[in-house]
Amino acid sequence: MKVIIALLLFATVTPSQAKYKTLEEIQDHRAKGNGIKRKFTKPFFYSPLDTVIPKKHRDRVDHLRKMKKERKHHTSFNLYDLLIPSAEAMACKPIVAPTSTPTPTVSPSPVTSVSPTPVSSATKVDLRNCATSVKTQTSPHCTAYGLAASMEEKMCDGRELSEAQIWSLYRVYDVDAALNGTTGQLITTRALWPEDYTLGLNGYAAEAKTRLLRATYLGDDYDQYIPAMKQALRDGKPVYIGFAVWVDLAEGREIVTAANGVTKGGHAVSVVGFMDDAKAAGGGYFILKNSWGVEAHDKGYAYVEYAACESNGAYCFMYSIDSVEKLK
Repeated sequence: MKVIIALLLFATVTPSQAKYKTLEEIQDHRAKGNGIKRKFTKPFFYSPLDTVIPKKHRDRVDHLRKMKKERKHHTSFNLYDLLIPSAEAMACKPIVAPTSTPTPTVSPSPVTSVSPTPVSSATKVDLRNCATSVKTQTSPHCTAYGLAASMEEKMCDGRELSEAQIWSLYRVYDVDAALNGTTGQLITTRALWPEDYTLGLNGYAAEAKTRLLRATYLGDDYDQYIPAMKQALRDGKPVYIGFAVWVDLAEGREIVTAANGVTKGGHAVSVVGFMDDAKAAGGGYFILKNSWGVEAHDKGYAYVEYAACESNGAYCFMYSIDSVEKLK
């Protein structure tokens, strides 16, 4: 009976018409409400259960969850658990906290990459002008999609990188493995190594002209990584993030609040901006570029309250993308 009721509720949902074209437009979201659930027309993917938590941080996350449970923070697990896809239908799995990301010792005559020109201020940055189109995952490799997006934003030249090739370099559901496996490797374009291909098309190697040189882990603690994320974005550095999937994000909402908790899945994407706002939990929002298609959120972008990273059951692991090179 519960399943039938849940499915009926889900079936009656209609897409929100609200579109936040500028960061300022989300400031009055509390007066307008947080929109309603979005009904996806395409499948979206994230990891089952807790497999995205970095191995070296599992004890810390378990401890935080225990403490937050004792504080009786509100979550929305019951209804969503009836709607959540099976583990086989979900995607990203482990996300491991970083070791140091190596810098290649041999450099094949790089051309300095074009750096984004952020709208810099003390309170907001938006790098969406450097982002390529919002993708729709057709594979469970969110770690590769998020890393490709972050590298594309750092290059800021419209080139779309091959998520399939990036995945082939590490083949583990783990953001640290993604960074270490990709660093120093030449990456081709999406057109020459399409998604879901195990090998590139003829000529892909000749167009493999982009590589990640350096990424920096932004810290274990909320009070450390939120300020570090903001500073990285001010410096024109996109941020690669692994996190527990919030209920609001899974339902396709434009705005992700700290109050509604998380699902049992994990995901990895790119952070392209932030805006301080005293009315938001934690004092502002960061902007995620998701890989669930333009039907989700605000044309594929979601605004996440800073404090959502500290909500019941949540975790966030962030890495600034410091240096990307393009070869001649």
